[in-house]
Amino acid sequence: MADSSFCTACGEPIDPRRDMYCPKCGVPVKGSPADAQAREFYKEIVKRRVTWAGFFLFIASVPSIVIGLDCIFNNYAIASDIWHIYEPLGWSFEALKQRISTIGMAMLAVGAFGMIGAVLCFKRRYWIVALMAAIMLLFFGIFTLLGLFTSLFAMWLLFSSRDGFDEYASKI
Repeated sequence: MADSSFCTACGEPIDPRRDMYCPKCGVPVKGSPADAQAREFYKEIVKRRVTWAGFFLFIASVPSIVIGLDCIFNNYAIASDIWHIYEPLGWSFEALKQRISTIGMAMLAVGAFGMIGAVLCFKRRYWIVALMAAIMLLFFGIFTLLGLFTSLFAMWLLFSSRDGFDEYASKI
């Protein structure tokens, strides 16, 4: 083997002009057509994961938006239902309504941020912003099981597919 190199995975001697795969471990030889095919397959898998992450971020955002809108527009009814708990603590009815509205605005903001994260996934841009949206939805997802599980799954997909975003795609 005059022009031999070694497998990057196991160290077995290989001939890059002749071998497409390592004879010992089966890893595609760097620069071979098999290597190019493996890279294209990997890119396609990562693109699908990013799309699914966007889908799950979208789904996780919906409960936050619905709860947020409910808290903002129905703060009187919600406060009426739970005021008996807070009255002994010295809270006024108006203060309780204000806190419910504040929680509603926070939930609405997190849901909107989650929607932005979903759009960023679909456009494959700004991985860190999409990941932050998934993390925020995870914390606020405690209020709904749907939001909790879908944001957790979106976060896992984002962690495992950073290469699918434009700013990291050149590293594939």
